[in-house]
Amino acid sequence: MAYAIIRDGSPEEVFGAFTDAAGVQHPASVLARWPEGALAGIGVHAINEGGVPEGHRSTGWSLVLDGGTVRRVHASAPVDLFGLKAALKVEIDVAAEVERNRYITPGAGQAMTYQHKAAEAARFAADPAPDPQAGDYPLLAAEVGITGATLGEVAGVVAAAHAQWLAIGARIEAARLAAKAAVDAAESEAQARAVTPAWPAP
Repeated sequence: MAYAIIRDGSPEEVFGAFTDAAGVQHPASVLARWPEGALAGIGVHAINEGGVPEGHRSTGWSLVLDGGTVRRVHASAPVDLFGLKAALKVEIDVAAEVERNRYITPGAGQAMTYQHKAAEAARFAADPAPDPQAGDYPLLAAEVGITGATLGEVAGVVAAAHAQWLAIGARIEAARLAAKAAVDAAESEAQARAVTPAWPAP
C-alpha cells in the first residue's frame, strides 16, 4: 500500500523514511506497523488508488486531498490496440527465437551448417553404397572421431538429432502461431497482454 503525508495542505507520496509536519523523523517501517489512526495523527494517509478506464492507459497522475482522503487521480488516453497487438506479436517472435536457441546454437551461419549437415546425413542414408572417400559428405567427415567412429555413425547421430529438432521446432512454431492468433483475436488490452505462448517443456 502507498502512503502520502500532508504538507501545507497538499499530499506528497512517502518513499522510505520521512519527516512529519512537526519535524520528527520516522523510519519507513512505521507505515506497515502503525494503525491508521496513529499515522493520521502525524499527517500520513493511505492513498486511495484511482483506476484507469477500460481501454485507456495512464499518461500521468497526481495526488488529490479530498476531505480526509488522499486519492491518486490518473490522466489517461485511449490505448492504441492495433499498435499494441503489433508490438506484442513482435515480442512473441523474439521469444520463439529464444526458445529455439535453447536447443540449437544461435546464428544464421550455424543454422545453415545444421541444414547442410542434415542434408548430408539424408543423402548418406539414401545412398546404397556411400563412398566416404568421394568427398560428398564434408561436414559429416569433419565429425568422424568426434561424434562417431565412422561416417555412418556420424550420419546416424546427425539424422537422429535433426529428427528431434524438427519435432521440437514444430511445437515451438505451433505455440508461436497460436499465441499471435490469440493476440489478434483479443478484444481488449487486458486480453492481449494476457496471452502467454505455450512453449514446449525442455
